Amino acid sequence: SLDYRSTLSRLTGLLVPRMADWCAVHLEEQSADDMPIMHVDPTKIEVLRAIYGRYPLAKDSPRGFPRVVRTGEPSFMSEVAPGYLATVVSDSEQLALVCAIGTVSRIIVPLAIQGNVFGALTLAYSVSDRRYGEGDLALASEVARRAAVAIDNAKLYELSQNERSRVEAATRAKDEFVAMVSHELRTPLNAILGWLRLRREGLL
Repeated sequence: SLDYRSTLSRLTGLLVPRMADWCAVHLEEQSADDMPIMHVDPTKIEVLRAIYGRYPLAKDSPRGFPRVVRTGEPSFMSEVAPGYLATVVSDSEQLALVCAIGTVSRIIVPLAIQGNVFGALTLAYSVSDRRYGEGDLALASEVARRAAVAIDNAKLYELSQNERSRVEAATRAKDEFVAMVSHELRTPLNAILGWLRLRREGLL
């Protein structure tokens, strides 16, 4: 698709449940409400949205997708230790939301074009008994690389369409201005020419 939002929606739909129980795509300019998220249990999508929306990670966070975006290095946790989640939350409400998701294995890989990281892709297992291995990390990195190319192409197309619309609008405005000036000049010139013709013909 030439619409990157459709591309991301299709991507998350393909990854769950094939490669993850849930996944999320983090782009720098997107809010939690716009973030493409998919979960095998549709009722958990809003829980994930609440986690990302109410408890956003700072750009300089030493963990999670901000670190991956900042460093360009993937984050891989084959087994999320039971006590780990309690160490990364800020209050009991956040802990309850995180426990409701129940992540047991997780991969976060960067989305980058020519070394420029503009987002990250999170894949996680929660309700299944599957765990990620090194081969899954390599596959996730390749998926992210191809997704980044698709997103970049779609964004470039969108920019080109916006620029085309801008140029067309400027051209229309110029044509309207020229037409208006031509009309405004023609009206007094017709009167002047009429008087000159009368004078030349000696009718005055």
